[in-house]
Amino acid sequence: MNRKHFRHIPAFCGIFAAAAATALCSVSCHKDTTVHDTPVRLSAEAASSSIEFSAGDAVGVFGYTHKSASGLDGRNARPDFFMNQRLDCTGASSWTYDPTKYWPHTAGESISFFGYYPYADSGNGIVLLGADGSSYEDGQAGLPLIKYAMPERSSGLVKAAVSSIAESPVQSGGDIRLAFSPIMTDISISIDYGDIADARPGITVLYIEKAWLSDICTSGTYDCAAGEWDTASEKGSVRIDHGAFSDMLEIRDFTHTATSVSLPVLPQTIPSKAAINISGSYVENGVAETFTVSVPISGTWKKGGTASYGISIDGGTL
Repeated sequence: MNRKHFRHIPAFCGIFAAAAATALCSVSCHKDTTVHDTPVRLSAEAASSSIEFSAGDAVGVFGYTHKSASGLDGRNARPDFFMNQRLDCTGASSWTYDPTKYWPHTAGESISFFGYYPYADSGNGIVLLGADGSSYEDGQAGLPLIKYAMPERSSGLVKAAVSSIAESPVQSGGDIRLAFSPIMTDISISIDYGDIADARPGITVLYIEKAWLSDICTSGTYDCAAGEWDTASEKGSVRIDHGAFSDMLEIRDFTHTATSVSLPVLPQTIPSKAAINISGSYVENGVAETFTVSVPISGTWKKGGTASYGISIDGGTL
C-alpha cells in the first residue's frame, strides 16, 4: 500500500499588521493591547504518517492565553488570541496567514496553540462545534469538536488530522510548531483476478464498472479534548471513483492482481452488514454477462490505523 508522509514544512507568517492596537482585534485579539514587535510564526510538522501538505491546503489554528502552570485546559479555556485562524500552505516550504499577529506583552502568561486539518469549509464536510453541539464561535470554551460527514464519492474524502498542543511563554517569541497526527483510518482494497484464464478460458474481457463501500457509518464527531470519535449511527455508502481503478476498467490480461487503492474512512466499529462491493460485466464465448461481488467486512477501524482487504474475482464468483 502506497502511503504518503508529512513533510516538515517550516512556516513564516507574515506581513506587517497595522500599528494601532485595535487592528489586532480582527482575529479575536488578546485582551492586552500592548504587544511585542515580534510576529508569531507558525510551522507544521509530522507526528505520524499518512498526510502530505501541498500548496492550496489550509489548517485552522486556535490560540489560548492563560496563567495556569499546567497549561491549556482543553475543556474550559477560551481562545482569545487565535480564533480559527486560517493558515495557508503556499508551497513546499511556505505557510502564511493574514493579518500577522504579534506576541502580547503580559508578564506571567503563556499562549497555547492547537490546530486541525483541513480547514472547515462548505465543500469538505468538516464543521466545528462547541462542547454543547452548537456552532463553535468566538467565546466558546474548550477545544472544538470536529464533525465530519463522508461524501458519496471517494474523490471527496479527506485525511483529517489534529495537532498536539504547542505552548510558549508570550515573551519568548520564535516559531510555534504544530505537530499533526491523522484521526482517520486508512483502508486499502486490492482486487485479484489471476485465475480467471484457467477457470473460465472462454472469458475474453472483464469490465469493472462500479466499486463501493456499503452500510458503513458515514458521519461522526471527533472530540479534540478527549481525542476520541463519537461515530453516528447513520449508515451510508461511498462509491470508489473510477480514477482509483483506472488500470482496471477493461481487463484482458488475467495474470495480475490490481494495485491497491487507499482510502481514508471514519474510525468505527464496523456495522454488521457492511461490505466492499464490485460490479461489472464480462464477455464469455461471445456472450455479455453481468456480475456483482460483495465481501462482508467486520471488526474495528481505529484512529490513525490501517486495514487491508482483498477481493477475488474468479471463475466461482462470476
